[in-house]
Amino acid sequence: MSELDGGQEPTGRGQRAGGDDDNDVYGLAEGVAGGDGRKKMTKQLTGKRDDTATHAAARAGQLVAMREILSGKDAEELAAVLSRQNQAGETPLFVAAEYGYVALVAEMIKYHDVATASIKARSGYDALHIAAKQGDVGID
Repeated sequence: MSELDGGQEPTGRGQRAGGDDDNDVYGLAEGVAGGDGRKKMTKQLTGKRDDTATHAAARAGQLVAMREILSGKDAEELAAVLSRQNQAGETPLFVAAEYGYVALVAEMIKYHDVATASIKARSGYDALHIAAKQGDVGID
C-alpha cells in the first residue's frame, strides 16, 4: 500500500466504463501467484493524462486519501481542486463515478455544487451520466 491509499483497500467495483481512449497501456507480465509462469494482462498508467493527486486518489478509489485532500480547504480552493479537468476533460468526481467507487462518489458529492458536478468530459458525459451508465444511480 502507498501513502496515497492511507492503508485502505479501494472502495467499489473498480471497473472502468468506456473504451481504450484514455492513454492506458496494456502489457503482459509473468504470473507471480503460484509461480505457474502464466501470463496475465496488467494495466499501466502512462502519466500522459495530466491527472492531479485528486484524480489519482479517485482513480485508485482511495476514500481516506480523498478526505485528506479535501479537508481544511475553503470553498474557493475546493472548487478549484474539484473542477480541475485532466486531458480527457475528466474531473476527479467523473473518474470516481467511472470506476464505480460508490462510497467515494458519495463522499465527494458533499463538496460539489451543481455546476461543478455537471462538468462534462470530452466524451460529452458528466459524472451523473457515467454513474447512471454504470448502474450506480442510488448515490445520495
